[in-house]
This record gives sequence, C-alpha cells and structure tokens, in this order.
Amino acid sequence: MSSLADSLVEVKQLQELTLKSIDEVSQLEDLYVDHLSCLKNLSSLYLFGKLNDPFIIMNITALSQSLTDLTLSASGLSDDPMPQLEKLHKLEFLTFYSPSYTGKSMFCSKGGFPKLQVLKFIMLQELEEWHVEEQAMQSLKKLEFPSCEKLEVPSGLIHLKTLRELKLKMMSFDFTRQVEKRKEQTWGHNSVFAVINTDLR
Repeated sequence: MSSLADSLVEVKQLQELTLKSIDEVSQLEDLYVDHLSCLKNLSSLYLFGKLNDPFIIMNITALSQSLTDLTLSASGLSDDPMPQLEKLHKLEFLTFYSPSYTGKSMFCSKGGFPKLQVLKFIMLQELEEWHVEEQAMQSLKKLEFPSCEKLEVPSGLIHLKTLRELKLKMMSFDFTRQVEKRKEQTWGHNSVFAVINTDLR
C-alpha cells in the first residue's frame, strides 16, 4: 500500500478515487493512505478497508477545498469522525457503511457540514446516539437510517429544517412512530417524506 500511496503523488489531477484493501481470500486488511492531502482536485473518495491510523481522517479533511462525495465502508473507526469530517465545507454526500464506525455516539456541531445534502448511516449497528446542534447541516435534504438497530430518535432532528426526505428501513416500530409524531410538528404537513419500510420489527 505504501507504493500505491507514493504513486498518488504523480496523479495530482485525479478527481475520483476508490481504494479497497482486501487479501487474496477477501478478508479485510488495513488501508494505508498517507498522501491523500496531495490530491487537491479530488472530488469523490470511496475507502473500503480498515482505517486504523487516525491521521487518515485528518488527511481526508485536508481535501476541504475539493471533496464533495465521501463513502467509508468497513473502516472500523472507534472515535467519532464527525468533528473532523464536518470541516469538509464543500462536502455534499456522506455515506457510512457497516462497520465503518463502531462507536456508540456521533456529534455534529453548529456550522458543520454547511453544504451537505445527503447523509446515510447504513447498518451502523452499534450507534445509539446522534447529536445534532442547531445550525448544523443547514443544507441537508436527504437522510437515511437503514438497519441502525440501537439508534434512538435524535432530538436534533428538529434543527434540520431543510430536510425533504427521510428514509427508514428495518427500524423498530417505536422509532418510526416517534419520527412520524415529530414530522408534521418540525417540517410541516407535506415538506418532508418519511419512506417507512413495511418490514418493521
């Protein structure tokens, strides 16, 4: 992986990048990318593999002038990445696939993710709390929570005034019932569409 990282220096005009780290029997391996910050024109980044080095997230945030689309999969992050990722002030799309984050809580602060339009938490099965401060994610339009079994309804949903689509799949009946109660109160009668999967637990 170090040779790959070195080669990235030579393609500084790269705009899209997908990196996967698996062995010959498709087992996950550590993903080492030390030179992401040199890719000043990178707009789309997909990382599949273990991110054991916390400085990788800092390397990603060094792309704040260009990155608009970020997907993390199987990263195994134990520390909340949001305080760093929310500094990506041009980011429009952010997706977490299982098990990209193994912690119990996430925190999005005031002024963070100013351009973010789509946020997906896909099968983050250890996530219990997602805190959203007022004036965080002021451009968010679409939010998805597929199969986040332990997640409690975030009280900070009331701050997401621009939200237009909320997708829930394989979430508990109690979770969806609480969301429906808040929907009209927070966003008005027809301004947000909660797509509730019929296969509720």
